[in-house]
Formats: sequence, structure tokens, C-alpha cells
Amino acid sequence: MKKIVYILLFITFLVVVRLFFAAIYTVNQNSMNNTYHNGEKVLLIKNFYKIRHNDILIFNHDNEHLIKRCIGLPGDSIKSINGKIFVNNNEIENPPEAILKNCYKNDVFIQKVIYDSYGSNWNPLNFNYYIIPKKGTKINLSTKNKSLYENLINLDNDNVLIQNQSFYVFKNDYYYLIGDNRSESVDSRFFGPVKSSNIAGKVIFPVK
Repeated sequence: MKKIVYILLFITFLVVVRLFFAAIYTVNQNSMNNTYHNGEKVLLIKNFYKIRHNDILIFNHDNEHLIKRCIGLPGDSIKSINGKIFVNNNEIENPPEAILKNCYKNDVFIQKVIYDSYGSNWNPLNFNYYIIPKKGTKINLSTKNKSLYENLINLDNDNVLIQNQSFYVFKNDYYYLIGDNRSESVDSRFFGPVKSSNIAGKVIFPVK
């Protein structure tokens, strides 16, 4: 009888760990080559962690789980000069495993509407400062800021349209995530920063 109780307790423990603390994720994309490859398994923690620069995260985007590297934290500024990305005025240090060949043509930020709105000042290789929103960030809703932050504001406000307001205060933190395989990664350069509640966990190490 005790043995059965121990087995049930152990199973319950595993279920609790799986639901609330840790999980195994199978990489199903090439965007993190050569750090992690398609089909490789990684262990992630789901709670009680702090996100730092260069952490690798699993997050949900359009009902799909993706794996990317965090290069921008809430409140950071980001810009690009000739395809090179700068965070808080410092050029990011690329991980040694990253595949950067022919990536500069893809080091762009978010949707084409931004380039149209900013005209000759912005292009796929050169864009000015963009502040990654954090909870409490207040922005004036100028015409340019509306173009730049409209999608994030809709996401932040659960797709309830903001009307007749001169400013907006963000309710959530956001993170700027990109793949190590730059030329084959669709990431924050295209769909914008990721909402904190969409992050599923932080990768700890590969599982053999």
C-alpha cells in the first residue's frame, strides 16, 4: 500500500513540475541554427526566472511556439545602422554560433508601414531609435507614433481600439527577440516586440 502511495505522490509531483515549473520543448525550426537545430530538445523553466539579455526564450506567436534570443529588454532602445543592430547605443555582440551570412538584408524592423510613414528617414537597413515598451511607458499618439506602435497598442489593449486619446500608457512589458540564424528567422524585426504574457519559458540547456 505504501508503495502505491509513493508512486502516486511521485506521479503527482511530476505533473505539478510539468504544469508549473519545467517542460521539454522540441525545436521545430531552423531559425536558431547553429545554437539549436531542428529536432533538438531543450529544457525550459516556466516560472520564477528573470529575463536577461541573450537569454533564449520560448514564446507563442500566432498560435505557434517559437524559440529566439532576447536582445532587447523592456525600456531598451534599439536602432540599426547599415544593418548592424544597436541596443542602448551599443552594437550587439553576436553569439559565436550565430549564422550571420547574408543577414544584413533581413535586419529590418517590423512592418513596411513604418518605412512608408517615416519616408526617407527609415529603410530596411537603417532605422532610428525605437523604444521597447515596458509597463508604464507613456507615449504621445502622434501620427508617427501611431504608425510605429499601433499593432503593439492593440495587442496591449486586448485588441480594443484606442480612440480620441492623445497618449497611451502600456500595461505590459515587451521583449525584442531574434533568431541566431538571421537570414532564416522571422522574429521581432518583422512582427515587433513580444508581450511578456506570451513568453512560455526560458531555455536552460539541451536535453540529450
